[in-house]
Amino acid sequence: MSRTFSRLAVYASVVLGLLLGSSPTLAAPARTVSVPAQANAETVAYCVEPVEVEFLGYINAYRADFGLGALRMSQTAGAAAEHHSVEMATANYFSHELLNGVGWSHNMINHGYTYNAYRGENIAAGYAGAWDTFLLFKGSPAHNAAMLDSKYTVIGIGRAFNDASTYKYYWTTDFASYTDGAAVICGQSAPAPAQPIATDAPTQPATVTPTTTTTTKFRGGGKPGGKRSLR
Repeated sequence: MSRTFSRLAVYASVVLGLLLGSSPTLAAPARTVSVPAQANAETVAYCVEPVEVEFLGYINAYRADFGLGALRMSQTAGAAAEHHSVEMATANYFSHELLNGVGWSHNMINHGYTYNAYRGENIAAGYAGAWDTFLLFKGSPAHNAAMLDSKYTVIGIGRAFNDASTYKYYWTTDFASYTDGAAVICGQSAPAPAQPIATDAPTQPATVTPTTTTTTKFRGGGKPGGKRSLR
């Protein structure tokens, strides 16, 4: 699969309660301890795309409003998030559990995040843009709580796209409480900045009032009438 295909990709928070539907669906955050990791070349290859840096800016500005510290992009958590999003887009499914039965937390371990730390995951599908996806998470109490959890210090963000899939765009955000190596921005050798950047909301932000059971109009890119989902 080409890099372009794998990186143009939709949102979930884990407490293990899947809410499927033709519209945004969410699942609450979960926390686990570490277990032995498996080496994964995807971790080395991962880099942060501009749209993911944009999302980082929105969430960090939001956290700052509540006096919370900025999240730093983690190379390992980012690689895990990208792997999850790409697999969902490619195999056309939407779940915190990966196809091989590996859970979202163990997926982080497999990509090198092996620390005894709090972890959480939000996944979303259906929106191309960072702003619309951010609003989707913000509109869900469980997912919003994950974004504002004071214990988290790092985040991994992965977006993937497959035009033949149900939701087209798939987003995964993995959170954790131990700060490990910073992620690299695509095309650069420097790590992604931790401070808020590109934090201004669009002049005319899309109106997004998602629920777990209703369908909303597609906004933020892609094809009109697309489906949305959160977990």
